[in-house]
Amino acid sequence: MSGAPPVIGIVLCGGRSSRMGQDKNLVTWGGQTFLQQVVTALEQVCSALVLIKSDLDQVLPDLDVKVPTHVLVDDVRHDGPASSVRVGLEYVRDLWVQNTAACSDLNASGKSESAPLVLLTGNDSPLLQSALLRFLLDRLRSDETFDAVVPCRSPSPHDCFPLCAAYRLKSLEELLTYLGEGGRSLKGWLSGLRVDWVSEASLRVYDPDLRSLINLNSPQDLEEARAKLG
Repeated sequence: MSGAPPVIGIVLCGGRSSRMGQDKNLVTWGGQTFLQQVVTALEQVCSALVLIKSDLDQVLPDLDVKVPTHVLVDDVRHDGPASSVRVGLEYVRDLWVQNTAACSDLNASGKSESAPLVLLTGNDSPLLQSALLRFLLDRLRSDETFDAVVPCRSPSPHDCFPLCAAYRLKSLEELLTYLGEGGRSLKGWLSGLRVDWVSEASLRVYDPDLRSLINLNSPQDLEEARAKLG
């Protein structure tokens, strides 16, 4: 890999979908499944995608994807999103190690200027906007002091969106430590990272309706979004 670091999109496709009442991967928006909408937005800015299932028997819908796509299964079933993120980041790290010829400055957590950047999202965000994703990536590239760039609706990082964010691969090191200490939430993981919190005003420049931050987890969410956005 030469030149600018590649960008890998990781999509969490598991979960029980209990609030939706059916597999969210199969629910449609605008005539396409949620998952198709998500991968279409990601492939505009990513060189490859990693889809994480929480169960080997889970069946993903047929997808029209124009970049290499890898489907993985979380080895710890239904243990929360942080566990699934670990699976994705470890896979990206291992894939990068296998495909790079310049590993002299590499350590186990992927600390290298050529290491891939990661966009992290879930299967319940069919309204992702590629313009906003590019903005998050550009912001991460512009300041090497940050491990992640994360949208934050209010001044409090508690009101943030770790599943619509850009990360450096080295953030895996903190995630492994966090999980080893019994942590499970993504926001808890972020507390150990150097995060560039992006304000709502900055986000609206690239996504005026903040569609990228809308998570559709229930029939009510879906109904409200359709009424508001059409």
